[in-house]
Amino acid sequence: MTNEEALRFLPHPQIIAIDNDLEDLDKIKTGLFGAGLPCITLLYDRMEGLVLPEKWRPEGIRLIFLDLNLGEIDNPNISDTVGPISEVLEILYDQETVRPFFIVFWTSYLPLVQRVMHRLYARYPNTPLPVSFTILDKNLFRPNPDGQYEHDLAAKIVDAISRDKVFMAMMAWETEVQAAAGCTYDRLHGLVANRQQNGTSLKTADMQDVLRNMAKEAWGKENAKENPGGAMTGGLTPIFQDHLDSITTDELYSKAWSEALRGEWDKKLPSHVSKADLNSHCLVDLNCTDENRQGIWLEFTDSALRLRSFWKEIFGATKKELVAEFINFAESRKGRTICNSVKLGLMEFTAACDRVNNKAPLLRYGLCARIPAGFERYVSWGNQGSKRQTKHDAIHRIETISINSNNYILYLDYRYTIALPPSHTLLTSNLVEPVFRVRSQVLTDIRTTYASHTTRPGIYFFPSKPNR
Repeated sequence: MTNEEALRFLPHPQIIAIDNDLEDLDKIKTGLFGAGLPCITLLYDRMEGLVLPEKWRPEGIRLIFLDLNLGEIDNPNISDTVGPISEVLEILYDQETVRPFFIVFWTSYLPLVQRVMHRLYARYPNTPLPVSFTILDKNLFRPNPDGQYEHDLAAKIVDAISRDKVFMAMMAWETEVQAAAGCTYDRLHGLVANRQQNGTSLKTADMQDVLRNMAKEAWGKENAKENPGGAMTGGLTPIFQDHLDSITTDELYSKAWSEALRGEWDKKLPSHVSKADLNSHCLVDLNCTDENRQGIWLEFTDSALRLRSFWKEIFGATKKELVAEFINFAESRKGRTICNSVKLGLMEFTAACDRVNNKAPLLRYGLCARIPAGFERYVSWGNQGSKRQTKHDAIHRIETISINSNNYILYLDYRYTIALPPSHTLLTSNLVEPVFRVRSQVLTDIRTTYASHTTRPGIYFFPSKPNR
């Protein structure tokens, strides 16, 4: 890793201030520092626009203090102001991966702000929009004839950014998570610290030894040497999680969420957000298609489906017999249509402890199925009075998710579990393709359920009456 590559891991400021006037820019910087909020200041040039420092990229910016009249035009109208505002936002934020941010407009033209934002929405579809915005009146911070300021700029800034309670609560969460990570480093430093004659608080080699041992304990020596980043994350996570759990006892943090969530608790989701959409964010990672990740969901390709003996060789059953594990064909006359619509595959759920020190050269996979939600009435079993959602107890349901605006129910069948080495032919791109990854909480639930299913204790007893 080069020195420049290493710089991306250092903390980045999350607040920037943008103005075309150096004096005003200095005022807002002074006010922000007075409120305990360090920021980056950027000067907007009417000819060149917003020019970012050569090697700095505005990643993670959450709060922008922005002059509305960047063109410095006397009595500006909407057309005069909306163009530069759009330009700035498109430079700071990538439309494809836009992150939530909040704007504080620092302006003397208060009535113009709402109209500018409406024009931005209506005429500039590629411009990222903030989650919220508010206004600070520049006129409040002009000195009086005696050169004195009648208003406390720092106090006004705090008041402005505190108006969106939901944004502030999410910022509280983000800050506490960063603090938990910092406490993890603090604790390790406290363990290793030993004042050195060279003027440092510890010997770097000591910290390296501690970290290596943590990585080995988490993933095993061989795995840690092969993937030190993953092993070290596993080693640090328990300490980090402990600090994270303590957040819930912080009264100020709880108060932030109490204010943010004040209102009607019985309301349903917004009309444009379904439970399947929410599950797609909470239960699975649709952007992860790394075949080597734990919990990867693989589906059989068309090439695999065309192999006549494929199903019998791998599972000892036909495709229809496998689909019948999830679909109750007795409830439908559309057997062929349903069978063709169900996407079968393999999901990896090897026990985490089996990966330590390469103890398990074989990875555990289970037969999985992605079923269109429109067929949900065909996944129920039993009589009307005792309906169940799975054919038997060895089937695990992972609820409904949304992929490309289509809803699917996910299932995993423990009866059809196979162990394969990572290099097995069945895991090649010709036969399977990664679709998504189930998230950690789901993977843990699956591993636990599988363990309870495969380790049910049996008992022997002496019947009160002998068998005849």
